[in-house]
Amino acid sequence: MNSGKRALVCGALVTAFALGHAACATDEDAPEADLVAKPSPRPPNILLITIDTQRSDSFGIYGNDGGHTPHIDRLASKATVFERATSPIGTTFPSHASLLTGLYPRRHGLRYNGDALDDDFVTLAELLSAAGYETMAFVSYGSMVSRGGLGQGFVRTSHEKNGARAFSTNPARITSMARGLLGRKRPFPFFMWVQYFHPHAPYELTEYAKEELEGIDGFAEALADGATVGEFYSFKSTNLGAADRKALRALYDGETREADRTIGLILESLETAGLADNTIVVITADHGQLLGEHEDVGHGFRLWEPVLDIPLVIYDPRSPEPRRVESRVGLVDVAPTLLEMVGLEAPGGIDGRSLVPALRGENLEDRPYYGEVCGVRKKKDKKSRDENALAVFVGDKKLIVEHGSARFYDLETDPSEMAPMLDISKDSRAEELAALAEGYREKAAETKGQTAPDALSPKVRAELEALGYIQPGE
Repeated sequence: MNSGKRALVCGALVTAFALGHAACATDEDAPEADLVAKPSPRPPNILLITIDTQRSDSFGIYGNDGGHTPHIDRLASKATVFERATSPIGTTFPSHASLLTGLYPRRHGLRYNGDALDDDFVTLAELLSAAGYETMAFVSYGSMVSRGGLGQGFVRTSHEKNGARAFSTNPARITSMARGLLGRKRPFPFFMWVQYFHPHAPYELTEYAKEELEGIDGFAEALADGATVGEFYSFKSTNLGAADRKALRALYDGETREADRTIGLILESLETAGLADNTIVVITADHGQLLGEHEDVGHGFRLWEPVLDIPLVIYDPRSPEPRRVESRVGLVDVAPTLLEMVGLEAPGGIDGRSLVPALRGENLEDRPYYGEVCGVRKKKDKKSRDENALAVFVGDKKLIVEHGSARFYDLETDPSEMAPMLDISKDSRAEELAALAEGYREKAAETKGQTAPDALSPKVRAELEALGYIQPGE
């Protein structure tokens, strides 16, 4: 740990002692003279749940009437729901790194799933651990912990750090591990991160999807029993018919239902263990997924709304009031928000801001948010992909800069992004976003943690091939 990082973590520890966060001893352990003193209130626990590749429009709280997310919707009925939350990138490692550091990919250096977060960066888990929290990470995509550097600050993990465990772990095992530890009495407050891999491809034929597919005529035969990663991505170069789109959506929503079911088990364990009244719960996603919109599928190299628009629900049992926040926010805001919620200061110089004012019902000022694309370019896509492409948001306005040109969208009147303004000089807000994009692109990207595609180990290459990020032989 370098001196700068050590100073930040030690600063969190000093703040924790000042706030009484580290005073977790029981009365039986305290000296007799201290028994008359009023004990410090125990800080709230934190449960952070992330769902890989989860679009917000599958949730009932975001307007879906399919009944896919009853457990999440029930929690959201007494929580703050952010209606416009933005992912900084449609790729798992970089997005989760932004979630845990409050930094954009250009700052922390991760651009694709072959990278690893450098130890110089301070994570939410490290700050909470220094403040006396027991930190735990149980993730379905185990490579984030085993080789991606995202286990920094977590004491208990589902996968060994720098280990050789399988990159993908059955969600049932992750749920079992989390529930088992929630059932134990703990002397310290905890920070638990639980991550589920569905609804990322491959797609299983769930009971829901099976029933839905029976009512759809004319979809591709390959989708009749689910979809492998290869089968799913094969649709990106074809003209998707309406039946194919419906079939893909049925498979996807079936996986979303499974994610909600497992999250329901976690929330049930909180209740059973008597922890629900003192546990902050955050439910969000790393990014979304194209399911045929814009004649495409997938996420990593895309800047469309189905990829960058994500759910964000924050439940604080100390103030269980339902709120809807219309202001645009970002995944980079989660870490500073949680730190303020438990009385700690966020590191200076991060990109995210605290959303605590919104949790109190106050208005948030509009500010820019940015979305990037995966930083590794497939060989066959060298001409069609711009790995420096960028999206800039301010409120409902969005600008995509790609291949040297810009497209401006008003998401309030054109939520499907079908009618871009190409001459941005006709709109002052478009020109404002263009200036923001230029300033962002000029930022010096950190190179720490980045791995060149040709330097990947055979194991990591096989993993990324299995997920569709690179093609065999590249």
